[in-house]
Amino acid sequence: MDAEIARRRRQQAAVSELGQAALTGVDGSMLIGQTCALVESVLETSHCSIVELDPHGAWRHRFSIGTNKTFDGCDDGCETHTPFHYYTIGTAEPVIFDNLSAEPRFNGRHWLDRHGVEAGISLQIPGRDRSYGVLSVYSNARRTFAADEIEFLRSVADLTGALIENLRTEEARRLAERERSEAVERFRALVENSSEGIALVDARGSFLYASAGTRRVLGYEPRELTGRNFSDLVHPDELEYAQTNFRDLLTADGREAHGELRLQSRDGSWRWIEGTYKNMLFDANVRGIVINYRDVTGRKLAEQQLERLAYRDSLTDLPNRFLFHDRVQHAIEQSRRRGRGLAVMYIDLDRFKIVNDTLGHSIGDRLLQIVGGRFSALLRADDTIARLGGDEFAVLLPDVDRAEDAGTVGRKLLAAMRAPIQVDGHELHASASIGISMYPADGEDLVTLLKNADAALYRSKELGRNSVQLFATSMNDRYRKRLDMELSLHRALEHNEFELHYQPIVDRTTRSIRSFEALIRWRRSSEELVNPADFIRLAEETRLIIPIGDWVLNEACRQMREWRDAGVSGFHVAVNLSAHQIAQPTFIYSVAAAVREHGLEPRDLELEVTESAALQNLEWTLSVLDQLKSLGIRIAVDDFGTGQSSLVYLKRLPLHTLKLDREFIRDIGNHPADAEILSSIIHLGHSLNLYVTVEGIETEADHALVAAHGCDGIQGYLFGRPMLPMAVPELMRTFRYAGYAA
Repeated sequence: MDAEIARRRRQQAAVSELGQAALTGVDGSMLIGQTCALVESVLETSHCSIVELDPHGAWRHRFSIGTNKTFDGCDDGCETHTPFHYYTIGTAEPVIFDNLSAEPRFNGRHWLDRHGVEAGISLQIPGRDRSYGVLSVYSNARRTFAADEIEFLRSVADLTGALIENLRTEEARRLAERERSEAVERFRALVENSSEGIALVDARGSFLYASAGTRRVLGYEPRELTGRNFSDLVHPDELEYAQTNFRDLLTADGREAHGELRLQSRDGSWRWIEGTYKNMLFDANVRGIVINYRDVTGRKLAEQQLERLAYRDSLTDLPNRFLFHDRVQHAIEQSRRRGRGLAVMYIDLDRFKIVNDTLGHSIGDRLLQIVGGRFSALLRADDTIARLGGDEFAVLLPDVDRAEDAGTVGRKLLAAMRAPIQVDGHELHASASIGISMYPADGEDLVTLLKNADAALYRSKELGRNSVQLFATSMNDRYRKRLDMELSLHRALEHNEFELHYQPIVDRTTRSIRSFEALIRWRRSSEELVNPADFIRLAEETRLIIPIGDWVLNEACRQMREWRDAGVSGFHVAVNLSAHQIAQPTFIYSVAAAVREHGLEPRDLELEVTESAALQNLEWTLSVLDQLKSLGIRIAVDDFGTGQSSLVYLKRLPLHTLKLDREFIRDIGNHPADAEILSSIIHLGHSLNLYVTVEGIETEADHALVAAHGCDGIQGYLFGRPMLPMAVPELMRTFRYAGYAA
């Protein structure tokens, strides 16, 4: 009994000692070690350890003490104490063993043989919401644990739980304090090193503080701004806006505002600044504004550039199509409210493409700039002159009620172009065609006015260009028909409405058919054949001639292959080219591919180009034709005599054939000099080693005339009208030349 009382006293003294140590503020980690030492001493055990279970479920040894150190370095494949921890953490009651050799669940023989442990006890360390860990005591001697000893260990475990909780609270406090301190330092570094600026100004607008970012944004040292007024830096155009917003901010605590304005930097330049402004009470007596700002000059300049690109023509700096349409729409609304009229003009420079193709795009661009400047100089401040693209301009004349007044302005614009234009040593003479529509007489909405101005422009071109045409209702029919044909032309290829007819070209020497010229026809309906004169020009203007021309080339080659396979031979096929086709960078490859795909020889194909098309971009055309000729393809110049008929150009072109237009023989009997001209051109062609063909031979008299002057080839109705492909084999079998006088 005395031994038990003494034991209890030692236990109470130990618990009291631990409690007093905790109250005196002894370091928690040291106190946990002291706890293990007291437990080992009071219970006279061989080893005591405290293992903590952290909030994430991981174990860590807080402390262990005792004579048996093998627990920390067991090399026999066991995890020291883990079995005891596992079983202890799973139950609220202590796990007690006093005969390990009889405890198979703990691998007792290993503990006894390897570590010399005979007995032990483990119990949970209680926490606020969950267990904080396990307190374990081991003995090298076989023994039992009395009830008072177990209660003692419970008290120690409770006290250890309180210690661990205090430790965790203190660790969390220190961590939060450290993180807060680090956050403050990071914030200070962020403020001082940020490319943005932070400033404090008082209620009068005077700077109280400026961060180091001020140096990067505006070039000022922070101390240079202290005491200066914010308004001193604001651009005059934004000063009223800034002052109004500043006064509004001061009316309510915590009020915020956002905005952009220009501030003057230290070097005198103006910088666009984006800022957030907040009303704050700095202390009991000082109210002011916190400004967080950054330099957005680059962005503003980019926005201005994008706006310019979106609404201004980059070449002339005039309004572009989008801005012009917007202004016309606005002017219509104004005119409707005020009961006034307005005029819309479309202007197209005449034959501008020739300038681009012969002198180059840089000369053409400069011409457009000068013309745009001349137009602008003649117009009122409220008028709008825009460049729609290419050589097309448009003019808006607000507050114009009479068509005669609009026509007068149009004639002034034409007159402004009469003076020669000097560009890089070239003297250029330009003219234009102008179409005008009036609000409300010719339309009460944007689309109608623009459409009718375009119809009037088209009429001006039809009448010979260099004129002003006011819209008339009759033009609508013309415009509608043209638009209808254009839309139908777009669908013609898709709907297989084109077909090729072939007209023979006869060789006067061999008296046989030398070739067939492929001539396109458009069967717009099952019965209607559209005259090429009615759609080729439109196809050129809309550039539909490019896909149409590709179809003609491939269809002619396909048909030639079909004739060859049927045994019909002894001739080649001639295909007409457009200047737009020649201008395509891939045109040469397209021709070579068509010949190769249909298994033809290059000499089976002859390409005809008019002299006017050849001269549109002479150097490029020469390069293309030279390469085609080198492939073995025949080259012909068509309709010679209807254009410039330059002998210099004729000499430079890599030709095989010269085709003379019918104009050379029209009324030649009534004009003897024409016969001499015809003879001279034929001889000229021969001197250049060209095969000379005369077109338009319709009578035997025509034939006799050209034969007398020594032409080589003859083409015309006399020998055959353009025919469908199935008629060609029969003509080749039955053709006889003998019936015509030589």
